[in-house]
Amino acid sequence: MELHGGVTAWAVTGHDELQALLADPRVGKDIRHWSAWTEGRIPQDWPLLAMVTVPGMTTSDGEDHRRLRSLVGRGFTPRRVEALRPRVEAIVAELLERLERLADPGSGSGSGSDSGSGPGPVDLCEHFAYPLPMRVIAELLGVPEEGLDALHQYSTTVVSSSATPEESVAAYRGLTGLLGAVAAARREQPGDDLTSDLIAVRDAEDRLSERELVGTMILMLVAGHGTTLNLITNAVRRCRRTRSSARWCCPGRCPGPRWSRRPCATTPRWPTSRCATPWRTSPWAG
Repeated sequence: MELHGGVTAWAVTGHDELQALLADPRVGKDIRHWSAWTEGRIPQDWPLLAMVTVPGMTTSDGEDHRRLRSLVGRGFTPRRVEALRPRVEAIVAELLERLERLADPGSGSGSGSDSGSGPGPVDLCEHFAYPLPMRVIAELLGVPEEGLDALHQYSTTVVSSSATPEESVAAYRGLTGLLGAVAAARREQPGDDLTSDLIAVRDAEDRLSERELVGTMILMLVAGHGTTLNLITNAVRRCRRTRSSARWCCPGRCPGPRWSRRPCATTPRWPTSRCATPWRTSPWAG
């Protein structure tokens, strides 16, 4: 296949072929494997360049990957995640209350019918599945409230399949600038957030560089947001299809872990639309 700018790429769609590719030591995530890059055939303004050059675990192999994973693991702990639980529950309650208001035609803010005959339809993705992980991750990273709109705009454009190359490049620069400013502020004044923890963490004399720190923040945002959004919408879609699907989601209408384990474990197995990203390179790939 041909990517923007005439860059050649291969889409691997078979399970056996993909398994063999990922196990091949000649293939890796580090852009130094890519002959088209090392030979200077990829222009500096290529729109997808940031995706394969951002410093972090998605672009590192072997010892480099283990080093980054060790450092990030010292800051991104179960204790840090558990500390977010009260805020996650508060955000969920706030968004669900807003969904109810939007669906109520008598509230004046609904999107349903004005006839007063009953609640109308509400876009679950727009009003719940999208803002929930965005707000949680923003709080995890310590992004101030005034930066949420920009974070939303930049991150949406970066992963959009309909954005122009110029829009993608501008959005990525804006995103790195915003998260870089958050990191700089936390270096001056640490807070109770993951960014401060990642800045403070050390392994002997080693620590994350500024670019590695921002790259890790981008990874947390992109990897955590899209996966949660898709899980919520796909699970709700399945639960709404039939009575048996509803029982599958919520056996006995029991709240808590019994509900969450089943959809979280099996929803990703359902066929959904996917986007492909060039995460592997080799000397023979270009």
